[in-house]
Amino acid sequence: MVRSTKRQEAAEFYVDTFLSVETRYQMAVKTGTFPVNPAAWPRLAETPMIKDLMVLDPKAIANMTKLDFTKINLSQWNDRWNRTMAQ
Repeated sequence: MVRSTKRQEAAEFYVDTFLSVETRYQMAVKTGTFPVNPAAWPRLAETPMIKDLMVLDPKAIANMTKLDFTKINLSQWNDRWNRTMAQ
């Protein structure tokens, strides 16, 4: 939020609502995005279609491969991607 905003209360309400369990649940259902709020995961795990499309088990998520972006040469990756797409 911008410091010294005249709408501090409204800004805080927006951020709190945006990150709430209900909003994260609805965003996941309507857009297919993965919820950043883990409290939304159990309800999604019971939602038809979503439970078949998303991995929502915390143990399975913890075992997923994670990229270390500090070790990725983005310029090299972009060049390789562009060459592949140009073929």
